[in-house]
Amino acid sequence: MEAFDGMDLTARMSSVAKEYWVHLDAEGSFEKYPAKQHARRVQEKLGIDEGLIYLAGQPARNNEDSDMPAPFRQRRYFYYLTGCNEPSCHMTYDIQHDTLALFIRRIDPKRVIWNGRGSTLAEALERYDIDEVYYVDELGDAIKEWSSYYGGHGSDIFVLHDGQLPQIPGLHATIDSETLQPAMNAARMIKDEHEISLIREANKISSEAHKKVLANILKFKNEAQVEGLFMDVCISHQAKEQAYDPIAASGPNAGTLHYDANNEDFEDRQLMCLDAGCEYELYASDITRTFPLAESWPSAEAENVYKLVERMQESCIQRLAPGVRYLDLHILAHQIAIDGLLRLGILHNGTREEIYAAGTSKAFFPHGLGHHVGLEVHDVGQAELMSVRRGKVVKQQVPSLFPQDFHMPVFDPALCHAPTDAQSTQLEEGMVVTVEPGIYFSLYALQHFYLPSPIHSRFINKAVLHRYMAVGGVRIEDDILITSKGYENLTTAPKGDAMFDVIRGRRSKTHLKESLRGTASKNEIEPYLFRAPGCPPRTMPFRPQQPKPTQSAKEKEKNRDRHATDDYRQLTEDVSFLRQQLTTLMTTVEALAERRDNAATVVAERTPMSQQVASPSYASTTSQRTGPPRQPQFAGPTRAAFSLNIIENSLNRMGIPSGVQNPANHTSSNSSREASPEATTALAQKLLNSGVEGLLGISDDDIEQLLGIYHEEVASVHPIIETKNLIADAPQIMALVRNPQRMSGHPRLGKKDVHILRLAVATAITHEILGKNPLSDRLVFEVEQDAGRISSETEVDLKDIQIMGMLSLYFCHTEEELFAWRAIGRAARQALEMGLHRKQSLLDNFKDPEERKLAVQVFWVVYEMDRRWSFGTSLSFALNDRDIDTQLPEPGKSYPYLKGMVAYARLCSRVWDALPPYGSLQTIPKETEEYLDFITSNWLQSIPQELQFRHPRLGLAPKSQPRLLHRLRTLMYLRGNHLRTLIHRHHVLAPDNIKANIQSAQMVVDIAKDSIEVLVHLNQSSDIYARQQSVYHYYLLSSLAVLLLAVCHAPSMFAESSRDTFVSAVELVKGFSRHGTASRRLWKSIRGLLPVIKSLGLHSDAGTATTNATNKESGELPSDGTPPPQQEEPASVEMPTMWNDVAFNFDAEPGSMPDIFNIGDELIDLYDAFGTAATTQPVQSAPASDNFGEQGLSVWELGEISRHFQGLI
Repeated sequence: MEAFDGMDLTARMSSVAKEYWVHLDAEGSFEKYPAKQHARRVQEKLGIDEGLIYLAGQPARNNEDSDMPAPFRQRRYFYYLTGCNEPSCHMTYDIQHDTLALFIRRIDPKRVIWNGRGSTLAEALERYDIDEVYYVDELGDAIKEWSSYYGGHGSDIFVLHDGQLPQIPGLHATIDSETLQPAMNAARMIKDEHEISLIREANKISSEAHKKVLANILKFKNEAQVEGLFMDVCISHQAKEQAYDPIAASGPNAGTLHYDANNEDFEDRQLMCLDAGCEYELYASDITRTFPLAESWPSAEAENVYKLVERMQESCIQRLAPGVRYLDLHILAHQIAIDGLLRLGILHNGTREEIYAAGTSKAFFPHGLGHHVGLEVHDVGQAELMSVRRGKVVKQQVPSLFPQDFHMPVFDPALCHAPTDAQSTQLEEGMVVTVEPGIYFSLYALQHFYLPSPIHSRFINKAVLHRYMAVGGVRIEDDILITSKGYENLTTAPKGDAMFDVIRGRRSKTHLKESLRGTASKNEIEPYLFRAPGCPPRTMPFRPQQPKPTQSAKEKEKNRDRHATDDYRQLTEDVSFLRQQLTTLMTTVEALAERRDNAATVVAERTPMSQQVASPSYASTTSQRTGPPRQPQFAGPTRAAFSLNIIENSLNRMGIPSGVQNPANHTSSNSSREASPEATTALAQKLLNSGVEGLLGISDDDIEQLLGIYHEEVASVHPIIETKNLIADAPQIMALVRNPQRMSGHPRLGKKDVHILRLAVATAITHEILGKNPLSDRLVFEVEQDAGRISSETEVDLKDIQIMGMLSLYFCHTEEELFAWRAIGRAARQALEMGLHRKQSLLDNFKDPEERKLAVQVFWVVYEMDRRWSFGTSLSFALNDRDIDTQLPEPGKSYPYLKGMVAYARLCSRVWDALPPYGSLQTIPKETEEYLDFITSNWLQSIPQELQFRHPRLGLAPKSQPRLLHRLRTLMYLRGNHLRTLIHRHHVLAPDNIKANIQSAQMVVDIAKDSIEVLVHLNQSSDIYARQQSVYHYYLLSSLAVLLLAVCHAPSMFAESSRDTFVSAVELVKGFSRHGTASRRLWKSIRGLLPVIKSLGLHSDAGTATTNATNKESGELPSDGTPPPQQEEPASVEMPTMWNDVAFNFDAEPGSMPDIFNIGDELIDLYDAFGTAATTQPVQSAPASDNFGEQGLSVWELGEISRHFQGLI
């Protein structure tokens, strides 16, 4: 009687007939579906502590105008939270009490004999991972009862869609139909172990079915046979449902992406594209294989296209890992496709960049690279996976090429060349995605869209294309699980060379590890294939004979060998990984040992971030700040100090005294023309005359004006505080400064707000006075006495992070980049301590939306500055990208610059990881270099239109533009150029590098020249450079170093063409502040070169050098227009006159700083020494020629000179 529980006989017999399905559980080894775990995950994504989630399952229904039931397919969102695959059910999840309830239909006795009875209450409670089970007719009362207790207290009922909740009389609750679906999508994108096991099983069955098709393809004559056999194998393994309609497309049919007729004869067609995957317990697989309809490639064209698609897929799969942006891989696949089509001759008359920009590659690769896989074959999240608009569909902007889009809507009007964007989702551990590139030859699309178009037709070679039309199309698709260390390919269907072994009936070396029928008894024979629909009996294979015992033994031996091979392969991979770790460790130890041997004794002195006790005398403290900026004791690969240490050791080993002192701790002597703070405005003059009394010496009106300057000059770029709020609070804060005893009683403002005001004012003063000054140092010192202490009795709050971030910005604007790095590092760790890097902790700690918005803003400012100072100091990041929640909110539309900088900072992480360590023989692989340059260029293109740089060279720069926009546009452009310089700089680090790739060397030189031109124009058209010299010196030095390296290594190629740009940069150098890091870094490189040049010699005749020097000054050649004659080198080495006549004093203290008004001339002389050495050197004899570079310098000399400038990049 339990089957009719809750009903008396009369009720049973009078029940209205309802449709029911028998719920059949496939036998298997999988545990109970983790519905409760999923519900908690959704609650976490919602970020709330109370409320009710309601979902309805798929109702039972008949086909239209029929009494036959329609195929039942459970709603996937419902199944995700219940694991229930029965019709007409409902569920609720009480978030506050963590109670998951299922509502099932009462058993209808009239339908039991037709369709089965369904679950009872007890069976449902046992079968599903739920807390409570009720009947559906109790649903209304249960929801109304919950609402009476919680509905009036701000708790919402969450549903997927409007109108989904049934009409319940007397229900008083707020219905939220917008929040639940995004939260469930975010939860469903990350698969747990149970879900992965189901997807893995679906892939296992589908892979076996693909293999069976391959084994019988030579016997088939029609597409229907392929589809029939595939489905037969799946059904025989308890996978009765296909994840989508199979695509069995032969020949030209493969050019139609979702071809599903599957009914044509093969005839003389070349290839078959089989896109098919089954479901296992509602979880999908999605696999595509393209294979020949013969034992070998039917044509060179078919093989060429297959190999190209195979390369596209392998290149993308190899890069899969947490943190990778999938859209970047899609673009990479297009780049590989264009290169391949150019090599095949299908595309011509253009470069890869031109074809890519035109979007012509979409004619052959029109769909996305892949999508998520899970409960749906195109699982939730495919919009976020590929879109730069976070799922906003823009189909109406896209010219439609096919009746329906392939595998996903087109989410960008130019998907082929969609820009990378911070909104594009990064891959995370636990995601399952497909990688399915393809090359297609759609006759209709080519004839009616691409070939008639003048934009595309000029790139398409019609004669070659005609030969490839018979190929139809090639697609290869695997399902990939993202793991913590990279990825796992779940698909084991044969492809590549392995598929020919299956087609020819041979055992493949790369066949599946285990057969799905591997559990059969030893004496059980492999069953012969069932006949597929339309397959004539004569094509069926003969029933195999009973295997002999010797055959069984051989198979057993093969299996044993196969497992041994797999174990060996895994062991080899482990050993390789350990070898890499050991190499890294040895490199680190060597660097530490070299630093220990070469580092000079470091004099202990106060540092801004470590001093906890105030100095007894303010004057003694500030005097330390007037010295040169401190440099890291660790000489990283992007600093000149690293190169100077190397050359000093090398010269000493050769017995040549270098005279170069350790620059890390050296203080330069003062010049006779030492600069002092400059008063350029009335406000600046007033501030200089105010003394050093801190805030008390500045009037309220001046403070308000300085805060306005801070907003325009600093906060507009790094909005770590809301300056409008600080301006509004400034009078009250000043009142607290004047009366400190009131501070403890103020409800909102306190000591930290005073610190924030001090730092904003101090930083603004450096922009007015144009340099370091005692007043700013005094203000900062007052902050450091308190905020600089590591220990504190109170917990970290957002203002602590803001203070450290503002302190970092102050050090940046006073050219103390090392201190800026220290400060931002502490801000980053405070942000981690507060949990700003995780969405859930952000929601928990900041309930107010405005406070939460500010916290998000502060975190991303810290993240971006962390990257900037690390690149400037060659010291590591404090924030690891893997620690940051990929669902963490990002800056809103009101901060477009910051939003762009977050994307830029992510690019910095990729470039940092790709750059080889200094001294390593490794270089960036060509493909990685091109990929990094590509995504960097895409970032520049993705900048919003209002922030796009108006290049003066193109005549786009307006005569007048708002200073704020001018600054932001220039900064973004320079940052993009700087990244590209880092990516390509290895092409100018040695003469061999330049000769190996002249085009790339020219490109990096052109990028450097472009940056210098932009900086010169910025200085000529505004006072932005003058007011923030430290910011722009960084990019100028990098560009100057590239030019010097290029001219040093290939003067005949670069000297003349780059001289004007170099001279214009030197004019900026002359304007450097006396205490500027830029002039100091340049001088340290020059002073290190002088002993090399003096001891080893730039061998030249004195008279010739004098002539050249004269010609340099006059800009003319000798009267006959010919280069000066070369003479044999005398026995004694004599310095060229150009080096003897200038203001170099070789015997002076090497660490001394020259007059800054002469350093420009010295730089130009150095440049000309490199550029003219090639024409002043005597012709070397043949035996010696191999030991000299282009300038006549020895390879050793050239390398030493080169290393001096690498540190400036």
